[in-house]
Amino acid sequence: MIQPAPETDAKLHHLVSQGYMRRFSPDGERVHVFDRITGKYRFSKTRNVAAQIDFYTMKTKDGASERWIESRLAEIDAGVGIFDKLERGEPFTRDERWRVAFFAGFADSRGSGFRSTTPPLSARSNDEDDEEFFLRFAHALSVTTGVILEPWVLKTIVREDVAHLALSGGFDQNSVMIAHGWELAMHLFWTHWLIGLAPEGSAFITSDRPIGLLIPGGGFGDDAFDGNLIRAFPLSPRAALFIGRPTQETSLDRITLKAEAVRTTNIAVARRADRNVLAESESLLRAAVADANLSAVN
Repeated sequence: MIQPAPETDAKLHHLVSQGYMRRFSPDGERVHVFDRITGKYRFSKTRNVAAQIDFYTMKTKDGASERWIESRLAEIDAGVGIFDKLERGEPFTRDERWRVAFFAGFADSRGSGFRSTTPPLSARSNDEDDEEFFLRFAHALSVTTGVILEPWVLKTIVREDVAHLALSGGFDQNSVMIAHGWELAMHLFWTHWLIGLAPEGSAFITSDRPIGLLIPGGGFGDDAFDGNLIRAFPLSPRAALFIGRPTQETSLDRITLKAEAVRTTNIAVARRADRNVLAESESLLRAAVADANLSAVN
């Protein structure tokens, strides 16, 4: 089985990793940010972007805090180290492909937008919902780790491991985040991957929920699991990973896009931002915000 993650004292939890945000930084420390809630622009250190105190912290029934989710997410965040290899078109291993898929999968579920729109476990209305949840999660676990467990066995293990946690103390929300992220990672792994390079004069932006959803032929989607959509995941201002239809061939193609394709990708990414849209320059950021028709104060 997967080993438990170590505890951490870190209370400031980033909803998208600093290592990823720094890939869009012009100076290696700060990034240009548009805040969808305040409508304002700023140039800020990544430490102060997309971060909340104790966002992933869980409470035990006796009131103690557990922050091991933050440690586990830090392990997933290490997948950023593979992105340069993808951009350069270098061969990468099956394990590295899984790590990229996990990063992208959890990037879709770890933020405040997912949490605010997805019902927690306690909102499940009947046992059939619960059984479907564990059936899908057990399948995702077996495919990604090779550990094969019957859903009822996994259900028993999970309930025993979390019996000391208070349902309303973070466990509820984190469980749904993990299930979505894990299942989406499995889904993204078995799809066609293409690296799209920005032509000279163009650049990609990103956000705190960085998967843009494109309808082939035009338009934007809403469901990251929809295999008919193109999932666009920016790797840096220079390149983005485009994830398409399901396939058994884990190949990686690489092309230079037209400027209009980069612009459309930026619109798709900006539209799904929870709160923060990010870019390496303010001019690029303002153009993407305007194209996506996001309101701004100044």
